[in-house]
Amino acid sequence: MLVRYLYAAIICLFAACSTGTTKGKDEKPKILVSIAPQAAVAKVIAGDKFTVSTLLGRGSDPETFDPSASDRMDVDKADVYFVTGVLPFEERLEKSSENTVFANTSKGIALLYGTHGHAHDANEHGHGSEAPDPHYWSSVEGIRQMARNMATELCRLYPEQSGNFVERLADYEYHLDSIDSVFRNQLEKADKVFAVWHPSLSYFARDYGLEQISLGTEGKEMSAKSLTEAIDKAREKGVGVFFFQKEYDSRQAETISEGIGSKLVVINPMAEDWEKELTGVCNELSRP
Repeated sequence: MLVRYLYAAIICLFAACSTGTTKGKDEKPKILVSIAPQAAVAKVIAGDKFTVSTLLGRGSDPETFDPSASDRMDVDKADVYFVTGVLPFEERLEKSSENTVFANTSKGIALLYGTHGHAHDANEHGHGSEAPDPHYWSSVEGIRQMARNMATELCRLYPEQSGNFVERLADYEYHLDSIDSVFRNQLEKADKVFAVWHPSLSYFARDYGLEQISLGTEGKEMSAKSLTEAIDKAREKGVGVFFFQKEYDSRQAETISEGIGSKLVVINPMAEDWEKELTGVCNELSRP
């Protein structure tokens, strides 16, 4: 516990001092985040003296999201906007906003590449045209680094409250240690291979030495050949659990699951209660 407090204190010690932001002096400072899992972390680190809101509504696809004029106004009204740092629309918003402080919550995270096949600008991530897997929030370690980045920025912007951020971060890291320990114990003897429709659990798989097999395609029906190949691949790997996001067409997922003989489990990687979602994933993989 002491180590966590020392780490948190060092974060704020090296955060540059500031007089804080100037918008809305007579009301709670406004924190905006891109996605719901970030909101959960921001509420823990910032506390009730801040207002936290989420840009993307329920059901929105963060990888194809196109901000509206109203969304841009929400960004301009925020004192600080915590971006994921891996979603295409965020860079466009930053270029068009003059007064809001933008802070990247992916700093320090070893991003994964090659799981999605989306193309980005060659200079954006330093991996040619390859875009990073954005789902680092589906990982306890990803959440941990997100919390550290938020605490660092809040200490910089609101140095008079740095002690509060330090304490909250330390307590949260202690909680994350407990979650991670439970997951590791559960997954030690669990199935090491699982399937997903959309590759949203790559960082979770990396953390615990698991193999994620992505079987679906986005926005179109799979051909009969692709469907057969997906089923054969999963059978060969001995997949017992197939995770599926309800926003995708479930008919082909059900067909694949029946062909594999696996259990089809609905997940929501974009839920604010990320802990509940990952606990559910862990429980399904470790179920006898």
